[in-house]
Amino acid sequence: MATRNPILLRILTEDLGMSENEVRDSAESNTLILSSYGENITDDIVIVISENWPELAKINLGGCRITDTALIALATNCAGLTKFNLNYCSNITNAGVIAIAENCARLEAISLYECYSITDAAIIALAEGCAGLTTIDLESCDHITDAAVIALAEGCAGLTTIDLSNCRNITDAAIIALANCDYLLVWVHEDTKVTATGRALIKEINSRPKPPPLEKGWWMDDGREPRCKGMMN
Repeated sequence: MATRNPILLRILTEDLGMSENEVRDSAESNTLILSSYGENITDDIVIVISENWPELAKINLGGCRITDTALIALATNCAGLTKFNLNYCSNITNAGVIAIAENCARLEAISLYECYSITDAAIIALAEGCAGLTTIDLESCDHITDAAVIALAEGCAGLTTIDLSNCRNITDAAIIALANCDYLLVWVHEDTKVTATGRALIKEINSRPKPPPLEKGWWMDDGREPRCKGMMN
């Protein structure tokens, strides 16, 4: 358990100033919220955390000035991660997200709000490597196009929420592809190329009855590898 690791305890309590109760709660849930520490979070700190907390399941790095180096360490050392919050992490690029896609097969949610350097390549990698993805926030990711959204619609059968607000290159083609996702709610506000027809389709998608949720971990076999995506077709 994380609370028994002296290196982790030193970083969390002495370096970051977490209380003992905060550390205990984080350890019990294998969840680490670092967004409130902002500029104090460096790649070096994240690397040491990843090396000493392989069971880490959820991490919030929103607003932290980390780079791909930190994400690659997390993806490599904490392959069981299911949730990343990377909002406002403007220094990360495709390389870090692709590392997550290639190593974290259990990923269920990722938030990339205002990650301006992310392009289709990273999102397509997520679609291909993380079949169990349910939630993705791409708001204000200016370089994302329909190709990335179509890949998500085809590769992530259990997708429930996607935010494409202010994605300037998104058109009706992306919305048409998302209409095939039975569980989905779509958020698209302002500054896209979605027409009135596309917005009508979004309204239809969001208002239609949703099937019962898929069983947790449906895309995994009894080991650690994802099932063939074709099983859902």
